[in-house]
Amino acid sequence: MAKILPSEESIFPDELIAKKNAKLPKRNNARKGKKEGKSDASTKLVTLLEKDFAKKYLNVNEYQSKIYFSKENLETFLHWSFTFALVTYTENYLQEKPQKSAKAMASSLKEVKYKTHINEMLGYINYVKKLSDESGYEYDLFLTSLGKKSK
Repeated sequence: MAKILPSEESIFPDELIAKKNAKLPKRNNARKGKKEGKSDASTKLVTLLEKDFAKKYLNVNEYQSKIYFSKENLETFLHWSFTFALVTYTENYLQEKPQKSAKAMASSLKEVKYKTHINEMLGYINYVKKLSDESGYEYDLFLTSLGKKSK
């Protein structure tokens, strides 16, 4: 599968993408061995959203001395990020299963553990959307609230 974003720019905590002990792409950070949570994921998201290409995609613009971003573009970005993370997590999850038939794989995707992870990923997306709404789509306020409320 082609990588769209380098792994260090994933907006999800590692534990929401792959099971423990699964091989993850090597990350380029000094926090090796430390568990990630919302705070780390939010830090990565803020870092990503501060990049020029992300600002351009989010249509960051100034209006009446305030800097705003496009709600719709942010949500599209979040939905695509979720989709890529879901594919990665599902692939890792199914690789650990001994069954190879389509029926067995479909049954694996009905397991509580799998569904719980998916719900956690959706919860993170909804958390970011809520912070976006609360910021009134003001770019700097959103990034600040994302950093503060995740700790």
